Amino acid sequence: MSVDGATMILDRSMVITAVPSAVIPNTGHPPAPTINSSGLLYKIVTPYAPAAWKRALELANITELYPNLVHDLSHGLPISNPPPITFTFIPNNLPSANINPDYISHLIYEEVLAG
Repeated sequence: MSVDGATMILDRSMVITAVPSAVIPNTGHPPAPTINSSGLLYKIVTPYAPAAWKRALELANITELYPNLVHDLSHGLPISNPPPITFTFIPNNLPSANINPDYISHLIYEEVLAG
């Protein structure tokens, strides 16, 4: 490792000028806002409007397909065992996946190897 200092040529014609400095004021941290935690245990915060969801389900005539949705949005989701899943939906691959199946299989194979 080289430790050579930078070569500095002094210009004797330059005048050294003292410059006053400003003191930086000490800025303290503002106090954190306080929270009344007595009502936090059962407070439900959601970006969804339960009344609007209820109306939309009624208009689409599908309220019976989502019987717990409005209740869960209004009162929070249960922490116990959820209702059983009665069906699942797995869509088919996009048609473009069938254009070159060897390429897609090799791509998936590489992803699996990569973890």
